[in-house]
Amino acid sequence: MNDQPLQLTVHLRLGAYYALDAKQFFDRYLMTCNVMEHSAWKFKCFTDLLMAAECALKAHICAASNPPPAAEMLRGFRNGQGHKIDDLADLAHQSSASPIFERVKALLGRHQVHLRYSLEAEQGVFILSDLSYKPHDASWANIATNAVEDLISALPRFPDLPKDWDQRVAFERELYVSYRDSFRRKRS
Repeated sequence: MNDQPLQLTVHLRLGAYYALDAKQFFDRYLMTCNVMEHSAWKFKCFTDLLMAAECALKAHICAASNPPPAAEMLRGFRNGQGHKIDDLADLAHQSSASPIFERVKALLGRHQVHLRYSLEAEQGVFILSDLSYKPHDASWANIATNAVEDLISALPRFPDLPKDWDQRVAFERELYVSYRDSFRRKRS
């Protein structure tokens, strides 16, 4: 039997998923960022870097010693804070005063994942030309990439997700019921 309170278990399980997503988005970014030259593709690659940062920040928030209640945290992730790196960095910084959160916020906080669409990406070349985003500037891209890599490297080790199918189904069912019930209690 697990001696951890359910709330902590839910947070760690959610954190494990966000950490996995952060690593996968970052790996895909590394594999593709220097392969494609078209500016729309560069923006799509950059979106993977933004998503890696977003997921890593969410994992840090889940791992905090005093995280928000699970239902409140998930509502924030899905609604208000969703893709807002600056808000997520502020929330992560409240939990742990690591300078990496401020660094990521300064570099990436103003950027949006909507640039994954070609039209917005092409328009973004003109709209964002006066902002800090410089997709074709190798020096800036390296600084941003290193910041996200540091953010991911600073993640704690989360519990491994089950590999056996039956254990995985039981694990997911328990997790779903945990946070579904948290949502129900909050609305009451």
